[in-house]
Amino acid sequence: MTSTSSIRLIAIDIDGTLLNPQSELTPRVEQAIRGALAQDIQIVLATGKSRSAALPFIEKLGIPSAGIFLQGLVLNDAQGKLLHQQTLDANLLLRVLTILEDRGFQAILYSGTRILVRRRSPETDAVLIPFHEPAPEAVGPLQNFVGTVPIHKLLIVGEPQAITALRWQLGHVAGTAGRLMQAGWPNMLELLPPGASEGAMLAPLLADLQIPPTAVPAVGDA
Repeated sequence: MTSTSSIRLIAIDIDGTLLNPQSELTPRVEQAIRGALAQDIQIVLATGKSRSAALPFIEKLGIPSAGIFLQGLVLNDAQGKLLHQQTLDANLLLRVLTILEDRGFQAILYSGTRILVRRRSPETDAVLIPFHEPAPEAVGPLQNFVGTVPIHKLLIVGEPQAITALRWQLGHVAGTAGRLMQAGWPNMLELLPPGASEGAMLAPLLADLQIPPTAVPAVGDA
């Protein structure tokens, strides 16, 4: 067990952990984070959010450390410079986008700090704006961006029953080339590169910082 005196870094999720169910940072949590920073304990946000969505909390709390974003697909230093990343296989992504268009699902691509959609709609805004994500860019056919910019993950939006059926189908299409995930929202499904997670990306960060895992508690609701 890690004792308080041996802690050098804390990795903490945002939604449901740093923030309460109303997506608010409470005074008690803010005080705890600032107390850790005052003891020279590094705070690393490890979240499914983009860095753009996390930046207001980084700035408010004065966190001077690297951060893990997009379900562990992107590691940025404190200034936002990309250190490590994982991206989706282009051939798989093209196949999946074709399936989604044929069946009328909404597709959202995450490329670093950019969020791309074919066209904006109430459905896409509803899964982005309330969670502090920036407004998506309406860019037309998403296939045009595959292979030209790094695509870290695909978020799919649809009716819950249709999403359940789609997950079964995409599981066969993706095979070992992708990982499907639902984070408690029945109307959303995510396609990620295989092996991606906040914990997996924490390993190269700790190696860069020369901090042993035994000195790092990780806190999250999932």
